[in-house]
Amino acid sequence: MVSTEPLVSVVTPSYNQGSYIEATLQSVLQQDYANLEYLVIDKESNDNTLEVLHTYAHRLRWISEQDHGQADAINKGFRMAKGEILGWLNSDDLYLPGTIRKIAQYFQSHPDVDMVYGEAYHVDTKGNIIERYVTEPFDLQRLSEICFICQPTVFFRRDVFREIGPLRTDLHYCLDYDYWIRIAKRFRVGYLAEYLAHSRLHMRTKTLSKRVEAHAETLRVVKQHYGHVPVTWVYGYAAVYLTEKLMPNIFGISKDGWASHYVRVFLRHDWRRCSYLLLHGQLPRWTNLLPLRITLGDQVVYDAIVTDRAFVIKICLGKDHKPQGQDTNEVTFYAGATPLKVAPHGDTRRHAYRLRKLSLVEKSGQERVLYAERTAYCLLLVLPVLFVWQCWRCNHIFPYRELWEKGRKLWHALHLKAF
Repeated sequence: MVSTEPLVSVVTPSYNQGSYIEATLQSVLQQDYANLEYLVIDKESNDNTLEVLHTYAHRLRWISEQDHGQADAINKGFRMAKGEILGWLNSDDLYLPGTIRKIAQYFQSHPDVDMVYGEAYHVDTKGNIIERYVTEPFDLQRLSEICFICQPTVFFRRDVFREIGPLRTDLHYCLDYDYWIRIAKRFRVGYLAEYLAHSRLHMRTKTLSKRVEAHAETLRVVKQHYGHVPVTWVYGYAAVYLTEKLMPNIFGISKDGWASHYVRVFLRHDWRRCSYLLLHGQLPRWTNLLPLRITLGDQVVYDAIVTDRAFVIKICLGKDHKPQGQDTNEVTFYAGATPLKVAPHGDTRRHAYRLRKLSLVEKSGQERVLYAERTAYCLLLVLPVLFVWQCWRCNHIFPYRELWEKGRKLWHALHLKAF
């Protein structure tokens, strides 16, 4: 019998993601859609990836050979694919149940749409949901200001690939963003307001491990497509650049020192020499309790409700918490919901607590400060200068209005003493 459902082809570019690739494969192969073609294009991985692929070889097509990067692998997969609808799923991301069926139905009921995307969540290394990916209904001009399209939720018709051509192999960080803009300039893009995928965040992802390079490439791509760079991207680059210089490998701390409900710290290299980690924090004025759970790697090392307005938490880094053969470890701070989520001056970020200092203490007693309150002040003071310089460099303009707005927020941040 010939299926009346369109053939959907999914391509997974793969390289040394053995820790996650099996979950990725299962998220595709367990879809409730029969007319599905799955291809994995591996770059001669030297971890356990090939063993996993051999296990599932009877249910998918895969090759393992050298390529010229992620874009080259995806292009290779699309050329091999036979489907009417194409999509790619990176080897650490996940499809949610029913995704392929929803996509196929959407294309059948919207014959005028050539590309569609949906909602997604960011998840951590264990698959726990961190937050919703900021997704919006489609608008080409708005796309110049923010990439509101989550890559694993995107699917498009084969004719799009034929006419637009392959992904750019000279791009390493925003190859997907560039492709969405290229498609949107010539085809109609649809938005499906349903959750379709999980995008995994971990230190090995390019967008986290190479944040400055990723933002710099984005500036170039936006400039090429739109002729100018919106201030949102310029400000984002300036913030990331300074953050990387002043507090590298810490995620979830805002520029003014507020901690979100999910903070990650990556300990590198000689962290084994340290005896404990110290966290100095302060509760916001709108709550007198804060559920806080701290994990080191896969182990829970602290789980309690903080009731002191000014608190200090000491996390032991003893032998029991030091996995053998691991040079890098991840400390994660999960903060529970607070009764009030709106801060003074109209700030709507979901604050959990104010971070005063975060440091490692060696066995000799020497303290290595990872973050201090002065870091926030330094960021806030230097950021406008770098922002103005980048605006002039990218667009040859002086951003008077935006600078005034940033200065106003800076003034409030510097004078916000009562939380």
